[in-house]
Amino acid sequence: MKAEELTLLSEKVQQAVRKINSLREEKLKLSKLAEKQREDLNFFQKESRQAQKVLTQNQRLENERAKLRERIKLLLEKLEKAGI
Repeated sequence: MKAEELTLLSEKVQQAVRKINSLREEKLKLSKLAEKQREDLNFFQKESRQAQKVLTQNQRLENERAKLRERIKLLLEKLEKAGI
């Protein structure tokens, strides 16, 4: 091989090494981003479960409130009939 061919080959090898290093850095960035997104997803899933619990409790309380209103209404009607 001539010196020019060796120089050209050396440059191509260096370019390939730089490209590989660049790809490794990009892979690391993407891995960190993916981990952050997994953490965010877990957080939002927990928040969603908590919100669902609150909504369920709110519905239960609304149902109890409606039942209590009905009982109070019935008791008031009985009091009126009794003349009190």
